[in-house]
Amino acid sequence: MSEFAWSAKYSIGNAQIDAEHQRLIELANDVATFAASGEKLPRIKGAIVAEMNATMKASGTAVKPE
Repeated sequence: MSEFAWSAKYSIGNAQIDAEHQRLIELANDVATFAASGEKLPRIKGAIVAEMNATMKASGTAVKPE
């Protein structure tokens, strides 16, 4: 199931940030797939927090899971 698709029109011209945005779109599609399959929330939440931490690592911030 693919709800969202990356397009070159979304590019901001920064390869690292564009790659992070592409990964976030992939993650949004994963969430849609998980939701459609009845996947449990903790696994989805863990995947989102892990991706956010990877994305925010360069800024020295992190998201703490509850």
